[in-house]
Amino acid sequence: NADVIVLGTHHRQGLGRLGSVSAVVANQARQAVLCVPPGYDAVTAQLPPLRVVVVATDRSAFANRAIPYGYAMAGSAGDVHLVTVIDRDDAPRRPELESELRARVPRGTGANTTVHVLTGEEPAEVISELAARVGADAVCIASRGRTGLSRALLGSVADELLKTTRVPVLLLRPKE
Repeated sequence: NADVIVLGTHHRQGLGRLGSVSAVVANQARQAVLCVPPGYDAVTAQLPPLRVVVVATDRSAFANRAIPYGYAMAGSAGDVHLVTVIDRDDAPRRPELESELRARVPRGTGANTTVHVLTGEEPAEVISELAARVGADAVCIASRGRTGLSRALLGSVADELLKTTRVPVLLLRPKE
């Protein structure tokens, strides 16, 4: 039993996505899935460092599962950017939400933490822009892996994030 499936992705969109192995694996795997985008130069004799990690959560119990994994990826000397994306109506709650995120930081990690409560209509786009801005080495997010009609109606932040970000994305799957 593997804990994580690691595979490359081509960032296909539209009809080209229909045959995407990474999309199928990301939606159907029971394990966490680490998708590595094209152009990510990690072919070296050494393991690539993951010093800066963006961890995205919608603050639900399920999504918060990504937080300890993000800290584990960054290690004790790393930088973790803990982010949630809100709409404009929730902007007055920003201080409360920042406190809520800070309370989720695992004790004794040693990693530097920066909390971001960002406003935007498209969470995946906001998360991807943050990852680029902070020079992230990876993004960590939980994904329910919806399929069929629920996926078409609700969309998938994780799926959109895989299309837009240029760093590896660790997708945590539901425990079954």
